[in-house]
Amino acid sequence: MPKPGKDLHVADGYRPITLLSTLGKTFEKILNTRIVEHYNEVQPLHQRQFGFRRGIGTEEAVHQAVDMLRTALSKERAVAGISLDIKGAFDYASWSCILSSLHDAHTPHYIVNCIKSYFDGRQVHCGTQMKDLNRGCPQGSVLGPTLWNIVYDHVIRILERWYPDTCVYADDTFIIVTANTAAVLKMRVESCITRVNNILAEIGLELSINKTEVLTRIRKPLWQRVDAGPVEDFHYNVSGTILHPKECIKYLGVKVDNKLSFRDHLDYIIEKSKKRLPLMQGLCRNMYGYQYQARKIMLNSYILSLLMHCSSIYYQRLQLKTYRQKIEKLQRRTNIIICRVYRSISGMSVGLLAAEEPLSLRIVERSVHWLIRKGRPVQHWGHLTRVEDTDDGLVRDGHPITLPEARKLWKEDTLRKWEQEWAEYPLSQWTHSLFPTVESALNRDWEPSFWSSQAMTGHGVFKAHLAGRGLASSDDCPCGFGPETAEHVLRECLRFTSGRPPDWSRVTVDHVRYMERTVTRLWEVENPHFKTRRTPSQ
Repeated sequence: MPKPGKDLHVADGYRPITLLSTLGKTFEKILNTRIVEHYNEVQPLHQRQFGFRRGIGTEEAVHQAVDMLRTALSKERAVAGISLDIKGAFDYASWSCILSSLHDAHTPHYIVNCIKSYFDGRQVHCGTQMKDLNRGCPQGSVLGPTLWNIVYDHVIRILERWYPDTCVYADDTFIIVTANTAAVLKMRVESCITRVNNILAEIGLELSINKTEVLTRIRKPLWQRVDAGPVEDFHYNVSGTILHPKECIKYLGVKVDNKLSFRDHLDYIIEKSKKRLPLMQGLCRNMYGYQYQARKIMLNSYILSLLMHCSSIYYQRLQLKTYRQKIEKLQRRTNIIICRVYRSISGMSVGLLAAEEPLSLRIVERSVHWLIRKGRPVQHWGHLTRVEDTDDGLVRDGHPITLPEARKLWKEDTLRKWEQEWAEYPLSQWTHSLFPTVESALNRDWEPSFWSSQAMTGHGVFKAHLAGRGLASSDDCPCGFGPETAEHVLRECLRFTSGRPPDWSRVTVDHVRYMERTVTRLWEVENPHFKTRRTPSQ
């Protein structure tokens, strides 16, 4: 597979993916299970390895890195966080080193022989070229990640002797180096990178030094802070390669800055989400495209999941109104795609129609739940009910409570907060009259469409809406009894009495079908050449 932004004329511009047969995957699964069980019983992998292990993952690794960095920043004046890039990594892992590591861990001989046989006779073909393989953990295979963890475990244990503040996820290695002065920090960082490269050479690997990033923060003494700028021409020199200090680096998809404010990360994921929206807009048009439920699944998994990734790291920033507003604007755009509504609609109204909780509340709820589940301290509870994590379990107001019960309680807190925000929202009076509470909008047996969404919001083909935007000369209704608003057309206009529901205390399927028929007729009046392929009621 081609790597984004790489030169496709060289082999390194592509990422090799291994496609195995079903029988091969089954065999690898059996071997992988036996190897993992043996290591868990006899020689567990280093606790600082977070990649490809059950019960831990990316978020734990980022928390570990941030905790190490925060501790170092509180104690030392000069701190560097080194994010190492291993050249090739999985593709360059030596088979002899893997087999040697298995022997050192007293792995049963039959497993070692199976792995040795599994490596034997491997070849790669490209056109008319053929080459025998003697290294590499196949990417995309079941066994590859475990073999990598085994061979890299040796490196982690050596690094720990020199650099206790080390965090690893697969091959992504993060090391903290501290000093009292900038000069000493420079010397220690250069020594660290050189030492790591020498350790990797023992197992046939090497660093890509020019891709290695060094997060740096140097605090000057008080008497030197008149000119608080960075040290002039400060850089690191590793084997002739110049590395400039960074104020922010990306580690496992999270932008970590040297002040741990995570402003850069929030801006990064919001902009990245915005760039994905045009593709979804092309697939999900107002008149055609995927249906309501499919749109919700696609947008939540493709766009909003970016904001949920490692949210417990940055969610405290949502105490600031600026970032809440940025997230609300992004969610408004996704909800517009879900409901097929006009872009002039408010975020609160379209969120209600889409049945999507405010994203800022969801992020806080998800983050607190993750922190409690992992036994980590919660610094910001937001709108959620506080619970205490004691040695005997979770406690609320002196009474024990289970995690599922707490999660259900937090769901109720989120709904209650959403209800409060909707009740205090001063706009969208017509939508308020249809759905006086959030619960009345959620408990429904219909789905919004391009036609019904116009009727429920008043943003659409109605002359009152068009005239307000200079698209109609007057907002008068042809019936002669007032402006042509959504409320007038659906409840009072004499032109659309046929099939009009008598009771509007609750919106049902009959109401939605009436709305769709009515808006379609108005649309045809405003657009004489428009023809529907099927009537909305069908």
